[in-house]
Amino acid sequence: MVEILHRRSTQIRANPDALRIVINYWLGWPVFAFMVVWTGFSGYHAYIDWVRASTDSTIYIERAFSILGIGMMSWLIFGHETITFHEQSIKAFRGMCGIGWYYSFFIGDVHDVRVGCFLDPHARGKWEPRFVRASLVFEYRGKTQRLGNELGELEAQRIVKAIREWNPQLVYAPTDVATETFHDKPRKARTEFRTTTTGGPNPIVLLLFGLWIIWGFGFDTVGRRLEVQLDGVVTSSRDIPTTRGPRFATEYTLRGPDGQDHIYVAGFTDASLPRSMPVGTYLKKQRWHLDYERNRRHVDDFPIFFYQVMLGIALGCVVWSVILWHGQRQAT
Repeated sequence: MVEILHRRSTQIRANPDALRIVINYWLGWPVFAFMVVWTGFSGYHAYIDWVRASTDSTIYIERAFSILGIGMMSWLIFGHETITFHEQSIKAFRGMCGIGWYYSFFIGDVHDVRVGCFLDPHARGKWEPRFVRASLVFEYRGKTQRLGNELGELEAQRIVKAIREWNPQLVYAPTDVATETFHDKPRKARTEFRTTTTGGPNPIVLLLFGLWIIWGFGFDTVGRRLEVQLDGVVTSSRDIPTTRGPRFATEYTLRGPDGQDHIYVAGFTDASLPRSMPVGTYLKKQRWHLDYERNRRHVDDFPIFFYQVMLGIALGCVVWSVILWHGQRQAT
């Protein structure tokens, strides 16, 4: 269930010549946290491959994911919708840094500006402010137009109030348009919406779930893989247990360049290097790297994209739980 989580209030600036409304795009801190993890992993992996002058085709995928992540984060930070009311026209812009879509409406054909509300399909009938979607609705040359999608209802009402103060003729009168056409519930249900203060997932369960993923997939897998440091030739390889099985491990004895032997145990998770490698295999793994060298050949078999998604979801759950806890505390 997606909630409306605005970064800051809509900016409204009115003067005798124009009314300017700036609506910032924002999908919520959980989505932003996910994009931070996604972009960080992709950028780090692309940088390592670039330093190593890798010719593997995956480097292009990693760069594409990095560019996509940076674009999404930029959109969340700088993206906005600007609606400007002039004496003769209404101009709307959706995009960032001047790049986007432009719309223009002749103000003489605009009428019945109002707030259009609907309940999120995933809200399961819960009329709470965080589940209500709103937008600016108006009639233009026989067609219904919408601006400012995914607004909160109170925010949309504030915008309509500013439009009414600037040009009362644009805003509809209650006697002209029936209220029932703009809401999915009768008036009695709207009272229930105003008094409901709790709902949604349990923030404690959400927090524990996110922390569990961070520990299991982050510290216990990615972290352990990053800490491994090896440089030597395998002189002994022993499977534990010898009968093997789905969770068997391999104990290696590696002789380093200094002539000393080192023991390394490879487990069944992605935190370890492959098991059952033959004697005579040369291994080199640098700390804080996910890839390694095997017989002087570069190997990058760590499923980085899977862990990007999992850790992004985990961080999003943690941030979401904090937001839910804060909202429930304010409601109480």
